[in-house]
Amino acid sequence: MFNVGGLEFAVIAIVALLVFGPKRLPEVSRQIGSALAEFRKVQSQVKSEIDDVIHFDDSKAKPSRASLASSPVPMVSEPTESPNVEAVQESSNPAESSAEPDASPEPNDD
Repeated sequence: MFNVGGLEFAVIAIVALLVFGPKRLPEVSRQIGSALAEFRKVQSQVKSEIDDVIHFDDSKAKPSRASLASSPVPMVSEPTESPNVEAVQESSNPAESSAEPDASPEPNDD
């Protein structure tokens, strides 16, 4: 992880001994060790979640061809006749509707 050799580790240990002293050094070492273990645990959890998202298999979400072949095919019903299209067009055409609701067309005297 840190790529620390033997000489570097010895220098770090001597500096830590001088800074913390011989009485507190074991306690500080345990705290550092537990913090690194917790960090590695969280790091592995995040990595596994990212891998799960990246390698998500779409076949889990979609049914397989075998299950589709064994399921019954729903019957398609015949199309029903649509409502009177002319009546719908007449009621929705604002140009033909009059401003007065009870105005009737004038009869032809022919």
